[in-house]
Order: sequence, then structure tokens, then C-alpha cells
Amino acid sequence: MSVVIPAYNEEGYIADCLRSLKEQDYQGQIEIIVVDNNSTDATTRIAKEMDAVVVFESMRGVCAARQTGTLRAKGEVIISTDADTIYPAGWVRNFIDVFASDENIMAVAGPCTFSDGPWYGKLFVDSYYRFQAFIYRYFKFVLSIPGCNTAFRKTAWRGYNVNLHAAGDEIVFLKDLKMAGRVVFLPENMVYSSGRRAEKGFFYNIFVTLLWYYLFDYILGRITGKSILGAYPAIRTKPKSHKPSISPMKISD
Repeated sequence: MSVVIPAYNEEGYIADCLRSLKEQDYQGQIEIIVVDNNSTDATTRIAKEMDAVVVFESMRGVCAARQTGTLRAKGEVIISTDADTIYPAGWVRNFIDVFASDENIMAVAGPCTFSDGPWYGKLFVDSYYRFQAFIYRYFKFVLSIPGCNTAFRKTAWRGYNVNLHAAGDEIVFLKDLKMAGRVVFLPENMVYSSGRRAEKGFFYNIFVTLLWYYLFDYILGRITGKSILGAYPAIRTKPKSHKPSISPMKISD
């Protein structure tokens, strides 16, 4: 299996990300691919020093980077994640176990939370994924997939829409995966991402990140066939603490 990690100037986070992948308890081979999306810092050097496969993608945007990394990947199962994310030891194994249980399962997604940042950011993402877990438990319907925590069979992959930025690797990709077969949501397979964007402020994240760059640009992109606003403005702050701060999500039976 292969893990694909887009990276743009992630020298503050990439080492922790790769270290937590190396500490996985999965017994099979894990191919780790870091896609350098025009970094100007030490991201590539750090990734190479930690034995990741590094490929370059000049077209700016997470969808273009994921496209290049997935084309390069050799695994039958691809895991999509981000460079500012860390993982519990059983993360990869949990994905593989689900795929092994049913050949009709084409994709498995899990929740994420923030490992740092303001309280309202953690509250928002945790509440959302608890709601998603509730919907999946009772209706077997997957509302969304996070780009930082989704695994899929490569045979189900039709390619990313590289002309989109926000939501291109989540909303659009989820539709493609559902057409290929069954998609599963695994509430206990939590990952921990940086909450640095939330530090821009509550209203910035509601009106700029969510409404403007995510929803509005996605709608325009579906109409025009390409992103109008482009990628989110990069926020690169030195991590204060990048360790899991809450326990993995538990959904009672």
C-alpha cells in the first residue's frame, strides 16, 4: 500500500508526519510518497532524509499534487493524507483490515481533529465528525471524506480534477468513489492535523476558508470547469505542539 502526502513548505510538520508513519504497527510494506508542490524551504530535504519517495509537481494545488503522487504510487491501496498530520500506530492496519473484509469496499474514510490551535477549531471539527459518525451508523451514508484521512483501492480511482482546488479531493472525489462501489466511514480511525488555519480567527475561517474558498470556489469550479479563486492562502506557522490532545472518537453500540 502507498501513502500520498502533498507538501508545500511544510518543514515545521513533515518530520512528525513521516515519523508517525514509520511507527505504524502494520506488518506489510508502506510506500511513502511526498509530493513537493513548489516548496522553497527544507521540506524536500527532510523527506528524503527520512527515506520517503519525493516527487515534484509544479502545478500549484492539492489536487494536482495528489494526482502526481497517486500516479507514482505502486500500492493497490492508496491512502490520501496531509503533511501536517500525525497518526495513531494502528491507523494503516485499520484501513487494510476493512478492505480485507469485503472486496466490494472501494474506499474507507476516517475523521480528523486538530492537534493544536484554538478551542473553537477543535470543537467544530470534532462535532462535525461525530455527526457524520451518527449518520453513517444509522443510515450507512458517508457525508464527506477528508483529504487527510481517506484510503481507496487504486482500481476505483478515476483521477483527481486538477482544475479544482478546494473540495476537488473531497466532494468531487467522493462522488467518483461512490460510483465505483461501497464507501465506508470508520469513526475510530482518527488522525490529528494542525489547527494553524483556525488561528486566523473564527470569522476568517467561516467566511474566508469555508464559504469563500471552499464552497463558493467549488460551485464556481463546477460551473466553469476550473478553480476561479485558486488554492487557499498558505498559512505557515511554527508548530507550538503537534501531539494528539484528545482520545480517538468512540461511538457506542
